[in-house]
Amino acid sequence: MGYLVDFQIYQGADPQRNEKYKNAFEKCAAPLIQMIDPLPEKNKHTDYRFYFDNLFTSQSLWIYLKQRGFGAIGNIRENRLPKECHLISSNTMSKMNKRGDFDYKSRKESGIIVARWLDNSTVTIASTSHGISPVSTIARYSRQEKKRILVPRPSVIGEYNENMGGTD
Repeated sequence: MGYLVDFQIYQGADPQRNEKYKNAFEKCAAPLIQMIDPLPEKNKHTDYRFYFDNLFTSQSLWIYLKQRGFGAIGNIRENRLPKECHLISSNTMSKMNKRGDFDYKSRKESGIIVARWLDNSTVTIASTSHGISPVSTIARYSRQEKKRILVPRPSVIGEYNENMGGTD
């Protein structure tokens, strides 16, 4: 279940835009920060989580939200991965691995985990609130076997798929 806290219908020439946020978090995430900043400090360290598509996802946004006490999870573009995050590349994973295989890296300092999972294509998710365990299974249709098969799926992928919805 989600709650609407604030919204912006159009983000074009917004007279209230915050250039500081734009520089720190990029143009897409800046309005989000501007909307959540007024949330009271008493909401810190609650069970609030933000789910994002790859347009918003960046390391600086994750760190900021974690410092504010919010969880964050979202798919992340290859070019936005931290330089020190050495996951198996999407191309290598697609060619060399089987469906359900995954790779992940986590950093204690930032509290961010990044996981890459092979389904029909590779999926890369970053999170401050979910981890790999428990690894569950999910039924997927196999064109090769012409039937549904069970493939492993890290918890972080399942949480994202279950909760991502509504608006971006």
